[in-house]
Amino acid sequence: MKKSFLTKTIVAIALLLIIGYGANAGNVIFNTVTGQAVNHNTGGSSTFVSLASSGDLVNVDNGWNSGMISSLGETGTDFYAQAFIATTSSITRFGAVVQEMSPEGQIRLAIAADNGGVPDYDHPLYIGSLINPTTTAMWYFETGINVHVTIGQKYYVLLDGFENAGATGQCQIGSSATFPITGQGLIYSNYSGIGAWDNYWAPLAIYVEGNNNSVPVSIWTIVLAFAVIGGAAFVGFRKKLLKQAI
Repeated sequence: MKKSFLTKTIVAIALLLIIGYGANAGNVIFNTVTGQAVNHNTGGSSTFVSLASSGDLVNVDNGWNSGMISSLGETGTDFYAQAFIATTSSITRFGAVVQEMSPEGQIRLAIAADNGGVPDYDHPLYIGSLINPTTTAMWYFETGINVHVTIGQKYYVLLDGFENAGATGQCQIGSSATFPITGQGLIYSNYSGIGAWDNYWAPLAIYVEGNNNSVPVSIWTIVLAFAVIGGAAFVGFRKKLLKQAI
């Protein structure tokens, strides 16, 4: 028995959606509204209060204790990193407290996977645009993102001060009294000492939130699905007309 046109269409759409999901199911970063890749940050107040969006869950919010750790940037240490365990399948917002110590103490906020106990800084899952902090310590966030992660795995909020164009100074980063992972505080490294990460006694204050929504299908996959439906419908209609004409 031949499959009906409707059955063939449903199968075709299903296959296209699966292909689209597979293409996006890696460590992708996109704007949840536009579907486009984004890299941006926004400043927050120094008295940060959790503002998790509806449906979003907090991975970690260990609180800023008003302490600062220095110094990171072009004339300071290259990388700071704070480990945490993902409790959601994607990260939609994350941040840290930053304060400029000397101009221009510019850095980037990133998310990196674990690579043998240190962050995989050469292949970050997400890296934001350049932050130009003020001389007043405040929270800075990366928002409007969706970084795919694996629940239960270790990741890092990575603060990148290495050779950022336009950066000439250094900054300091807010600390916390609470470890996101017991006993695992700030680790830091200079590029010249690649692979040699040192431990600091205190953790960084970090905030990470996300959700467990599946990765959306590419808009082009949807367009292609409709194109297939339209094409199949046209072919079926044309065959019907030819039969009637005979």
